[in-house]
Amino acid sequence: MIRNISVVIAVALFCSGCHVASWTHQSAPPADPPLPMDVSCDDLIDHLNQQSGNLKAWQCTDVRLTARFPGVLHVPTMKGNIACEYPNRFHLTATSLVASADMGANSEHCWFQSSPGHHGVISWRHEDSRLLQELPSQVRVPYIDPDWLMLVLGVKQLDANDYVLERASDPHGKELWLSSVRKSNGHNAHRYVIKVDREKRVVREHVAFDRNGAAIVRALLSNHQDFNGHLLPRRVRLILPGSNTELTLSFSRINTNPSIDTALWVVPSVPNGENLTLREMAARIRVADGQQASTNRRAPGSISLLPPEFQPDHRAAQTAWTQPVFTVDGTPAEPDWSDSADASPFTEAGNRKPHHRKFLGMFPLPRLFGR
Repeated sequence: MIRNISVVIAVALFCSGCHVASWTHQSAPPADPPLPMDVSCDDLIDHLNQQSGNLKAWQCTDVRLTARFPGVLHVPTMKGNIACEYPNRFHLTATSLVASADMGANSEHCWFQSSPGHHGVISWRHEDSRLLQELPSQVRVPYIDPDWLMLVLGVKQLDANDYVLERASDPHGKELWLSSVRKSNGHNAHRYVIKVDREKRVVREHVAFDRNGAAIVRALLSNHQDFNGHLLPRRVRLILPGSNTELTLSFSRINTNPSIDTALWVVPSVPNGENLTLREMAARIRVADGQQASTNRRAPGSISLLPPEFQPDHRAAQTAWTQPVFTVDGTPAEPDWSDSADASPFTEAGNRKPHHRKFLGMFPLPRLFGR
């Protein structure tokens, strides 16, 4: 009897499960059709703007940051916070057991700080972002245009007047490209492209190119999710091909249009640290380069010997010949060397070591901010 009751319960649960599964499947909303290849530029931009809606700011207090830098075997995953606000305010902080990073921008300045590395914050005005090119390869400061980053993060609407729709030669292609050519900035960004996934109907990638067609920075977007009516990517992968650097940001819950404390947009400073502006850093580099060039002129790298100098012998007047002394067996006697000078007539020029540049040791991170 108990066995029969168990069978009845099992059958009932199975049937009810089938019914629930069938009902769930039938109630699922139908998937939107792919974007047509012949969509107009205005309609496509209007579709993308509707996805973000009236979004002007968002914040996430649970960020996972992974990074890859040239010459660094492993960078542990960092946890942190991120906030962004139109038109150009951004702040990211991340830490791990062995490292930390702080980078951001406001309407006037950008900044960057990392540990291990320089004990202090490096900041610069937007118009001074060109000075980032003067930094040596071992002193890298991440660079991304804040205006472009606002598009990537979804808090800036697209303007149909700035873009043209590039028609693909393949009518069955999976992408639509929006292209914009703008005035070159300090890092020679010339052409901006937005790649739209036709099937998923979302932006898949943002790319900035230089005049030669080489990619300066790429942002790959994935895992889009609706947050309070705003469709945002939960994963942003930033790639800087020129420095072989990658940063991947993963977000959990995103708080849209929050009230953000204005103190978050203030350039930070490290207590008792060497907080520098980019102008000060560039000036130090120029001084160090001048000292290096001067040292190289003084020490060409090859050793040159000075002409010999002969000292007069005070016994030169004793020139009379004397009979040599012979030993018993008839061989000449060993001369007396006790008064002879064993000094070389040459003075050796010093082989100076080149002056090595003394500068700030910084943790290598790709270039993130500037205009």
